[in-house]
Parts: sequence; structure tokens; C-alpha cells
Amino acid sequence: MAVVPLLGLSSLPLGTTAPPGSVQALSSSRVVSVAPTPRFVARTPRVVPALTGTMPPSVAHAIPVAYGAALTTTTYGRGPSLGYAQAMPQATPRVIPVQQTSQRVAQVRRSGSLSVLQTQPVQYAQPMQYAQPMQYAQPVQYAAVNPQEQILLGRISDLIRHGSPLKALVSQTFHQVGGAAAGLDPSRLSAFVTLVSQMIGVSPQVFGDVYDDFLRFDFDGDGTLEEHECYRLVKEHLRILKKKLGHNASDVQVPMKQLAEAGYAVGKELGHGSQGVVKIATSRTGHQVCLKLFSKATMGKSSAGGLGDLKDEYEAMQHLHNRHIAKTFEIFQDASFYYVVNEPYFGGDLRKVRERAEKQGVPTTVDWWRGMFRQCFEGLDYLHQHALMHCDIKEDNIMLRSDNLREPEVVIIDFGLATNEASDVHRVCGTPGYIPPETWETQKWYPRGDVFSMGVVMLQLIIRKVPETPSLAAGQQMTEQQMASIKPGVFTEGAPTMDHVSAATKQRPPPLHLMPQGVPDFTNLIGRCLDKNCRTRPNAAVVLRDAWFTGDSSVPQFIGGSVVTSTVGPVMRRCLTLPSTLHATMSPVTQRVSSVFVR
Repeated sequence: MAVVPLLGLSSLPLGTTAPPGSVQALSSSRVVSVAPTPRFVARTPRVVPALTGTMPPSVAHAIPVAYGAALTTTTYGRGPSLGYAQAMPQATPRVIPVQQTSQRVAQVRRSGSLSVLQTQPVQYAQPMQYAQPMQYAQPVQYAAVNPQEQILLGRISDLIRHGSPLKALVSQTFHQVGGAAAGLDPSRLSAFVTLVSQMIGVSPQVFGDVYDDFLRFDFDGDGTLEEHECYRLVKEHLRILKKKLGHNASDVQVPMKQLAEAGYAVGKELGHGSQGVVKIATSRTGHQVCLKLFSKATMGKSSAGGLGDLKDEYEAMQHLHNRHIAKTFEIFQDASFYYVVNEPYFGGDLRKVRERAEKQGVPTTVDWWRGMFRQCFEGLDYLHQHALMHCDIKEDNIMLRSDNLREPEVVIIDFGLATNEASDVHRVCGTPGYIPPETWETQKWYPRGDVFSMGVVMLQLIIRKVPETPSLAAGQQMTEQQMASIKPGVFTEGAPTMDHVSAATKQRPPPLHLMPQGVPDFTNLIGRCLDKNCRTRPNAAVVLRDAWFTGDSSVPQFIGGSVVTSTVGPVMRRCLTLPSTLHATMSPVTQRVSSVFVR
């Protein structure tokens, strides 16, 4: 049985099944999935005799409120909970009139029965370790099974279509609720959501938690939601509802064609992982591309399906047009592989960017770092403005467009875990050590979680604490010597299990004392990005307005290398020399499938 370590401090055989509420699979690349603790949530599905239980749980609020359907209720778990008639076969469902529903839901909420059930800490027979990287899961398909749902689905499809009256509807409601105000605070946002839901004909619960939405859609971080932010909020929630009502299938077509037919001549391999390989290729027009090959056989043997998530990722990438966001050109398949064609990047990722710059004689001045990190936050700000959260920001997933390190151009890659800001999915995903405290705590991602991850990246790069693990092929076991060479990050050091990593992220102060002297604004910015409180942490737009990005340095200030004296404004400061040696090892090949570069 293959064993792949998380931190080299302990190990858990692949395929081991952990109890509910615990980690099912871990990865030095990212968390596969952390199974959420069982949650019993009040739901109000329609009663359809032959089809009871076919409606997706998270859609249950949408139809009955709008159309006045009868509801079912069962009692199970810790207290009463509205649910499917077939959810618990041993329970006898009873029908209650719709007018009693709001009272019953309110009673359930007041009783506290919606709280997460607590489980005992997981006891592992063997020490735990990081396993293979995330594998694509087969999407769950729901069908709109009755005329009322079909009508609602059609109305929502019309509203989110380009040129629909949705923007005018949102504008009218925004000014009706906000008056002359430029933006809505949380209380007015609640009134706005209620009024919009009435006009559209859905339950306000379709729009989720108002305070979550406020954090996620306040793009400019000014403490209010402007009209365009409210429009994005409504449209994204309707997109999510459309999928839940039955339109879950992607519109992306994956044609069948051979590589030669597609016009690609395949070159050398750049990396490989558990499900496929990455190769450089040349198109029939002579342009180089990055070609990802996902083995159908390998994906079929795993618990992950693959194609659904590949199509979702490809579809999301088609709507993003920014120089700091990776480009995907096409997707196709043959009998053995799925192929994804991406733009190639030749400058490598950020894991060894300082060492490569030093070899080229490029001074790693404060301005050099500032320019590179500014591009990172510009990319994140663009993503968040388009209602997407990356959810896996780390050094591996930030590439340089070319090998010109004097003027580095940043590109954010790997959107396999990217999540819509309107999503109500509860899961812990990402890479241990970069996952923000609130996600460990609530199993939710927020845009400011990407800012936390970026804060980890900046700190680790400056204090030379970027995690390093040896390179492994799929299924290969790690030797004791390889395990000894593993270098942890700021929140994974001394953390042998996921519980330890979670606790360290939530409680351990970031080692800002290791930052060089003479860069107080930069140190303060990193500290703000690593704020444990999501609500007081800045978003990407606010970070870009920080004094460190807007201020000027009269003399270049070096971070790393030899000790230099520099002037920042009128004050003379002295920079400390940072360690100049690292135990350079190859990163896991399992992380290289999306971190493609040519040396």
C-alpha cells in the first residue's frame, strides 16, 4: 500500500477511511476533502408521491415558499428538522400545511437544533500524513422534475442571460431600499434581498446568509455594497440556484479528436502526477502551448470522476480575461485521455524565485518584491470582482510569464478548487498551511481567505521558509532520507496532523519577528493579511491601497543578500542579512501537473 507523507513527521496509508468529521485524504499539494461534520438543516421540499427525495437539499427552500406546496417533517438527530420523507426510512413523515412552515422553521432555529453535531477526536492507528493531490469528483446531477420547477428554471435562465431586465430590476430595488445612499449596509442589504426575492418569486433563503454575502461581495472593501456589487450578488446566487434546480450539466462540449487531428505536435514532458502528465506542445500555427493529459483509466479507478470538474474549471476560465490570470484555450478527448490546452509560462513558479534571481544577478530590492506582489493582488482583486475565490493560493500556483526576472510578470494558475462567491458549499479545501483560520473553523471560504494565503506566501518567501518536499511519482513511497529532507512552512512546522495544522493556523502568531529590519510598512502589511479575524482582514482591493504599495522609496532597499544601508524617506535604516542557503529539493511531481514551466 502506497504511503505519501504530509510533513514527513508521520504517515497514514492511502485508502484509510477516517470517521465522519475527520480528514479523509490529505495532500502536500492540497486537501482532497475534509468531510464535514453531519449537519441537520431545516428544509422544505415539495411532496411529490412518486418523486419524494429527488430534489437537492439546498434547493428545498426555493419552490415551496414561492408556490405554497405542502411540506414534510421528520424528527432525527438532535432535535426536529424539516427534511425529505425518504431521508430517514424508520421515521414516519407527516404532512403539515405550508402556513405552519415559517413558525416551525423559526422554532427549529431557536431551539439550536441546526448546530453542528460534535464528534470525538479522530484516533489514528498509524501516524497521519499527506496523501495524493486532489482528484476530480463526479458532479451530482439533479433534475427539475415538475412543471413548477421547470417554470422557475426558465425564469431564472432568462434573468441571468446577457441583456435581461435583471440589472434594471436590481437598480430599481437598490434605490428603493437605499434611497440616495451610495451603498447598502448589512441591515439594508437584508431588506434589499427580501424585496428582490419577492420580485423574482423565490425564497430569500436562496440568497444565503446576508453577512456572508456582505463579506464576499464588498469588492472595494468600503463597508457597503454599491449597486454593481448588489447586482453581482443577485446574479451569482441565481446561477447557483439554476444548477441546483436541475441545470447542473455544463454547457462545455468536449469533442473527440486525436492529437494530430487537433494539430498538436507533442514535445517533452514537464511533469506528471497521479492522474496525468503535462507536456509542451506546438500547435499547427507554430505556437507553443502547455498540454495537460488526464488519463481516463486512472481517473476511472479513483473515487473521482474527473470530466465534470474539468469542464467546470474550463468554463470558469473562459470568462476571465486578465494578464495575471492563466489562459485556457480548449479541451478535447480521445479514447484514452482528456486534453486541456493552456498558455505556457516559462519563468517557473515562486518557490525558488529568489534563488533564480540571485543566479541571474538580479537585485532583490524592496521595489522588486513590491512589483511582483502587487501583480499577485491585482490578479486576486480581478478574480474577486468576478465573484470567484481561488482557494489554493501558494508559491506553486503563482507562475512567472517569462524567465526575465528583472521585470517579472505574474500569472495565477490552477483553478481546480476555485469557488463561486455565492456558493453555499461547506468544505475545507486548499493546501494545509495556507488555508485561513475561518475556513478551518466554519468550512467556508471567503475572498479574504485568498488574502490570508497570499500573506503566507509573502512571509515565507521573505524569511526563506517556503515548504519543500521531495519529488515522487504516482504511487511511489517516500524513503526515510526523503522524509528527513522535508522542510515545513510557517504554519506546518511542528504540526504532524491536520488537527495540529488547523490549531497552528488559528492560534500561532505569524513569525513576523523574522522579517528584516527596515521594512516596517511591509511587515505591517503582511501582519494585516495574516489577521486571524476574517472580518478585520483587508480584502485584495484594500491591500492594493496600503501604504507599502502606494509609498515611494528614495533608495532601493535590499531584502536578502549582503547587508546594505538604505534610505526610506528621511530615515536611515539597516537591513538584516537573511540566510543564503537552502536545502534545495524538487517539489512533489503531484504538484507539478498545474505548475507548468520550461527550464
